[in-house]
Amino acid sequence: MEFSDACAKAAACHDESVGLNLGECAGAGIVDHLHVHIVPRWSGDTNFMPILAGTRTLSEGLRGLYDKLIDAQAKIDMAKGARA
Repeated sequence: MEFSDACAKAAACHDESVGLNLGECAGAGIVDHLHVHIVPRWSGDTNFMPILAGTRTLSEGLRGLYDKLIDAQAKIDMAKGARA
């Protein structure tokens, strides 16, 4: 759940959908390809399409999202340390 907590803090979402694309057909013709999609979800989005339709989009570079996730995880870890 820590990853979910970090995503929620970084993307201000309620939950996430995670999907894997594995293999040549799923990876733009690259053999042994693997990539992961993490889709932020909010209460009230009834399926995946509202995300694609622009109801709520996160237009952010991978590095920016990575930095937010690292920061959110650090805050979670610090809060755990304070409770220990």
